[in-house]
Amino acid sequence: MEILPNKPILPLFQPKAKEDDPALRKTSTDFAAMLFAQMFSELRGSAKEEDEESPFGGDKDSDLFMNFYDLALSQKYVATGGNGVAEQLYQQLLKGK
Repeated sequence: MEILPNKPILPLFQPKAKEDDPALRKTSTDFAAMLFAQMFSELRGSAKEEDEESPFGGDKDSDLFMNFYDLALSQKYVATGGNGVAEQLYQQLLKGK
């Protein structure tokens, strides 16, 4: 039985394109951040329905604060790599350009 030499496995993400488009990258990052902000907000909303006690109260001001918090949290999440949605979106949009 012949053992074949190991071949490198292709990376999950393709290397950055030579024609890097900063505006397209920012757009895909912003979109991913908004997507995660919405997801975080929905997760909190479902928890709020189950448990009415909240450390922030339940008025409109605290809801506005939490929306800003969700957005800041999601921007940080995407900026540190997140789960790769922004990069995948960027690569897909770059192909169609």
